[in-house]
Amino acid sequence: MSIAEQLERIGWEKGHMRGREEGEAAVLARSLSRRFGPLPEWARERLRRGDAAQLETRADAALEVASLEEVLGAPPGSH
Repeated sequence: MSIAEQLERIGWEKGHMRGREEGEAAVLARSLSRRFGPLPEWARERLRRGDAAQLETRADAALEVASLEEVLGAPPGSH
């Protein structure tokens, strides 16, 4: 496999992974908004920045928690 083909493959894999993460974030955002109401911007931003492992952990937590903050942490400036 040529270097160009290797680089193309790496780019495809990264794009595929990012697309998967964006899809998971969208599904989680929908689930959270159905459970807790419209999501504030800080919550949407945390979902956008999450990697696959974080999103999976948060999706599992969303099934068992009583508040949005238990899934995503405290809003900025609330410490």
